[in-house]
Amino acid sequence: MTQRVTRSGRGVLALVPTEPLHRSPAERVHFCGHCGRQPDEAPDSRVCPSCGLGLLLETTSEAAPGEGGAFLLIDSTMAVCGVSAAAFESAGFGTTSVHSLSLVRAQLG
Repeated sequence: MTQRVTRSGRGVLALVPTEPLHRSPAERVHFCGHCGRQPDEAPDSRVCPSCGLGLLLETTSEAAPGEGGAFLLIDSTMAVCGVSAAAFESAGFGTTSVHSLSLVRAQLG
């Protein structure tokens, strides 16, 4: 296996698979970032066909939330970039532009 390098000669960081190489890759599914529902068919739009409010996101079937589930969407900087409807209602968020660590600090007191 060859290692990819940048122009400066540094190695390129890459995501390492967490599954053993002998296993088949996990099934990928789409789900709504608002209601959590998974569309019955392959999406032809980026907007949820059920609620019409959330964008369709893709993940492994094991990581996908359930319909109506409370979940947060956190980006690579650990900022909350999305909140499901159930999480919004249960946590009483006033905004989604919150850093996830501030949520932890708020819960810890």
